[in-house]
Amino acid sequence: MLRNVPSHGPARKVPVVLATQKPKDKVVPSQIRDVYGQKIALATTTPKMTNTILGRGWTAKGATSHLIGEMEKGKAFVLEDRARPRKVQTFPFEPPERREVIERVRDL
Repeated sequence: MLRNVPSHGPARKVPVVLATQKPKDKVVPSQIRDVYGQKIALATTTPKMTNTILGRGWTAKGATSHLIGEMEKGKAFVLEDRARPRKVQTFPFEPPERREVIERVRDL
C-alpha cells in the first residue's frame, strides 16, 4: 500500500506524506522511499541519517542536515524529484506557539 498510494495519489490530487523520527532502512525500506518524489531532511545527528532520508551521497555534495545547529532552528534540506537538495527555512514552532498548536489539534 505504501508503494501504491504515492504512485497514484498525485494523479487523484491526494497528497501523500510519510514521516518518521527514525530514518533507518528497516523503518522505511528504500524501495518505498524511492517512490516518493519529495524528501525533507530536518536536523539529523549523523551524515548517514541524512543520506538515508535524501539518498546515498548527498551529504558529500553539501546536504548537511547533520550540521544544522541550535541557531538554525527550522532549517532543512529539500530534495524534489531527484534534483539537487536545497536548504530551506521552515517555520519553527517554539513555546507558546507550539502549545497553542497542540491545544488546537487536541480540540479538533
